[in-house]
Amino acid sequence: MVRAPDPDKIPVRPRPLSPSPPVLLAQQQPTRLARSQINSPHDLGLEVDALVTALQLNETEDTWEKINRAVKRFQAAVRGGACRFTDDFVHHLRDPRVVKGLVRSLVTERTALSGTTLELVASCTRLGHHFAALLSLYFPTLLRLFARPNKVYVTRSASCVASIIRNTRIADVVRLVAIEWRNEPGKSASFREQAAVALGIALGADADSLGVDKEGLERRIDDLEWLIKNGATGREATVRAEMKKCWEVYKREWPERVSSCVLLPLPSRDARARS
Repeated sequence: MVRAPDPDKIPVRPRPLSPSPPVLLAQQQPTRLARSQINSPHDLGLEVDALVTALQLNETEDTWEKINRAVKRFQAAVRGGACRFTDDFVHHLRDPRVVKGLVRSLVTERTALSGTTLELVASCTRLGHHFAALLSLYFPTLLRLFARPNKVYVTRSASCVASIIRNTRIADVVRLVAIEWRNEPGKSASFREQAAVALGIALGADADSLGVDKEGLERRIDDLEWLIKNGATGREATVRAEMKKCWEVYKREWPERVSSCVLLPLPSRDARARS
């Protein structure tokens, strides 16, 4: 069984560092606030009010760090038990002021603020299946970050997406991946590569069982079949390889549908070169 990632922290692929004094290395580590104990819906409401106040600021050189601190503070509240008050928490995270502000912070060009917000979203997967009420509000933005030319955004958003799939097991991620794949203009190889990996996680392609609820997948079987067919004929070898693993899971789980879901033949190397 694949162990779910720590929802508190999104790993970033390490880069080789040149020798530096210990003090400088310590300064490079992201700071995290201690858990802020949340003992009642009232406590949660106070933390949300502080977050909203910061998110309503115009992000500028003078204000972005204040927004960043507020997002970190709210993550500390999440780690301190805010998700235990599930109905209130979901209600607050669906507040248009919160959604708009967090989405803006996810897509900002400031990598530090974006990274902090991604960590907050990953922390919210403590909700488990209750995260379904938030999925359509935040998940599409995470998928769109796959297309960013800056690989830091790609790596961090991919880790956040993996946390959501593994910790919540919500099958509707397949529908949202299919929507974004259809809307993607075909220019971003990194989007297709990471979207294929996300689908593989949902199907448990590297595990012995499905990564999300099978009944939920069956309600989205058309999207699943479209993704496998489209990815299997893609230009990127990594995408085709991932979809091959997804196809093996599909054959195992839905053998009765295999005859009607025939993969198109892979294009020749010359045809892919011309495209």
